[in-house]
Amino acid sequence: MATNLGDKVAVKVDIDSNEYILVGLRSANRTSEVEEQDTTTRDSSGKHNEKMPGYVDESIEVEGLRVENPSLDRHTVEKIHAALLARTTFTCVYGGTETGDTIWTYSNAFFQSLEETNEYNTPRTWSGTIALSGEPAKSTVA
Repeated sequence: MATNLGDKVAVKVDIDSNEYILVGLRSANRTSEVEEQDTTTRDSSGKHNEKMPGYVDESIEVEGLRVENPSLDRHTVEKIHAALLARTTFTCVYGGTETGDTIWTYSNAFFQSLEETNEYNTPRTWSGTIALSGEPAKSTVA
């Protein structure tokens, strides 16, 4: 199995009917969690809780440099902020960029948070969380 560097992972969003790679992306982390359902009853033995897996909850944490170039064919922080304020849902694609890499497409996603950092004498950055809803479709880069 081949190992890919982090720069070979892309996050694409389709906010305005155009699929764009997030601009200035430096890191992307997908989190997948399974909620646990408590199934303990009075008949459970050994004074231990009994549990079973429940629903899956997923999100993607993204971080990038703030790039001020309107000619770029990508989503800027302003577009992301506008989508968050409007509570816009969109399609989100997460995965590799090279032929044969696995990609996951989430047809119902939205920006849950956006943070902009403007420190003196350092590049401006942003970070955010994309909430993913529904079961993703798995495919490969052609």
